[in-house]
Amino acid sequence: MTMRGESIQLTATPVFETSGTRPNLKDDLLVVGRALGTRWKLILSIVLMALVAGIAVMWIATPTYRSSVDILVDPRARTLVGMDVVPAGLGSSSYGSDTALVDSQLQLVQSRAVLAAVVTKLGLDAAAPPPPSLFATLSGLGKIILYGPHKSDLDTGTPLDKAITGLQSTLKVERLGNTYVLRVTAAAKSATGAADIANAIAETYLAQSQAAIDKETTDTSRALEDRLAQLKQTTDAAQQALERYRTDNGLVDVQGLMVDEQQLRDLNDEATKANIAAAAAQASFDEIERLKGQPAAQLAASNSLSSTTADAIRAQLNTAYADEISLSGLYGPNHPTLVQAKKRRAAVEQALMQEFRRIETRAASELKTAQSNAAALQVLLQQAESRRATSNEASIKLGELKTAADNAKSIYDAFALRAAQTREQINLPTNTARIIAAAEPSATPSDPKLPVVLGIAAAFGILFGTGTAWLLHLLF
Repeated sequence: MTMRGESIQLTATPVFETSGTRPNLKDDLLVVGRALGTRWKLILSIVLMALVAGIAVMWIATPTYRSSVDILVDPRARTLVGMDVVPAGLGSSSYGSDTALVDSQLQLVQSRAVLAAVVTKLGLDAAAPPPPSLFATLSGLGKIILYGPHKSDLDTGTPLDKAITGLQSTLKVERLGNTYVLRVTAAAKSATGAADIANAIAETYLAQSQAAIDKETTDTSRALEDRLAQLKQTTDAAQQALERYRTDNGLVDVQGLMVDEQQLRDLNDEATKANIAAAAAQASFDEIERLKGQPAAQLAASNSLSSTTADAIRAQLNTAYADEISLSGLYGPNHPTLVQAKKRRAAVEQALMQEFRRIETRAASELKTAQSNAAALQVLLQQAESRRATSNEASIKLGELKTAADNAKSIYDAFALRAAQTREQINLPTNTARIIAAAEPSATPSDPKLPVVLGIAAAFGILFGTGTAWLLHLLF
């Protein structure tokens, strides 16, 4: 190459790559160890300062206490009157009582309704707000940077809403294993405050559960009472229509039967009795007619002569027969004593014949009377059957009205019984959940924990100290 008339000569010298060992992990660790070891005092100082800062946090931080209350949600129904309006116990679902239903109780315990009642009861919304923490301050600054003039829109909310939100953030509700026990854990700045909050949540949950049952029972009772009043009007109207139709058509009940039907039944009974009496009178008269013209001895042996006089004459005739037979063996046929005995016997026979004629006349009269009664009752029976035939259509309509009235009365009675049972169930303790272990004030705070704070401080000090030492090694 020539420059400004001068020549420059460049000579290339060959370069040979020398072989050597590359750095390995052991060497790197030795380098790091030497770098940190030479500055161990700095690392130790930073760790000690971090521990001192942790102890300062323990001194400054407000302790938090936690208390727990255990609630047993018994799945078994608690039946008091046998026909509860609201079923007690957990009941059942398509997922089973151990899953969805128990989880529902978990949500009810920490629901807004329960927490709002606890906040109001304990006055948590009226308590003075705690001083803002470092995190809260940084969070507020971040909101100012991000939202600017609209930051105030994020801070809206009543003291009650803020108290509920704060309570929700410190509340823990869990199910203990596969049991029916729910544990409610509350946190507060004082031991008694945490216990009061936990117990208040449990008591409010139980009270609201019972109040829900009472409200549903009361609403059901009111609905039944309203329906009962309507049914009463329907029943009265049906009964009035029945009585009005019955009166207009002369269809009056007598011991559950219509008048025509009762008359027909009575006439049937009386006609049957009259026919039987006529048949008996005819048989008696025929027997007397058969004995007509028979000698006195045969008349005396017959039972057809049924009268007191005939019985007395029969006894006298038997005595006369006995005397005559006895005297005929002692005296001759013309003896005055035997003749006198025959006259007495003939007189008695004459008296018996006269009684027979009287009985014959009486039997004929009784037969005529019985036949007349039977015939008259038969005429009345035919007339009653005719009236019954003409009233069948009215009876059918009456039966329909009576069925409608009876159905309305049955429905009314059923509703009246159910309404009375429902009224008796109001304010009865049917809730199956109960507190099995009330919350007690804790003797020691749960937060902050000294081992945790010191552990975090020591870890931070070690990381910050080693990082500082390594940075100085790289710089110098």
